Amino acid sequence: MGFLIPILTGPMSSPKIPSDLNWHDEVEWLHRQGRCLRSLCTRLFAFLVVGHGRRRLLWFDDTRHPTAEWLARQMTEAFPWASTPAYLIRDNDRAYGQVFTTRVTAMGIRDRPISPGAPWQNGITERLIGTLRRECLDHVVIFGEAHLRRVLSLYAVYYNQTRTHLALHKDCPRKRPVQRFGSVTTIRF
Repeated sequence: MGFLIPILTGPMSSPKIPSDLNWHDEVEWLHRQGRCLRSLCTRLFAFLVVGHGRRRLLWFDDTRHPTAEWLARQMTEAFPWASTPAYLIRDNDRAYGQVFTTRVTAMGIRDRPISPGAPWQNGITERLIGTLRRECLDHVVIFGEAHLRRVLSLYAVYYNQTRTHLALHKDCPRKRPVQRFGSVTTIRF
């Protein structure tokens, strides 16, 4: 599913997803809170789409001004043609307006907003947001949309191809063969 994440940028900012169920996804906003000087900071929003099956980060994009139209377009880009899930679990943010819900319904996706004040109902995505913050955004100062997109792109590769998950029996979201021997490498982002 997807999430929108407000992220403050600038020099003083501080940043703030059952293994075989492939028929629903989650969407969410990622929120980043911090202190910054008004003249040096901008608020950016990142929209994340997470697949429940293998906890893959399927789609992300960012914007300075999220609207229901922009979110509806993100759903179209995240799920082209016949790749739509049966269900979409999302929070009750006001940004998901009538345009968004109409688009999701037209795509044949059953929209399932969570109950107000119940983030555990879309726990896989909430977990991804926390992981993204702790492992990535808490250690990086974001200087703009292009920089955020680059950081999220590199983190998505790491998250989907390298990072292990206990719920996946210490495998990563993209299945890989077990290697008994090999070398350890670092991935810079």
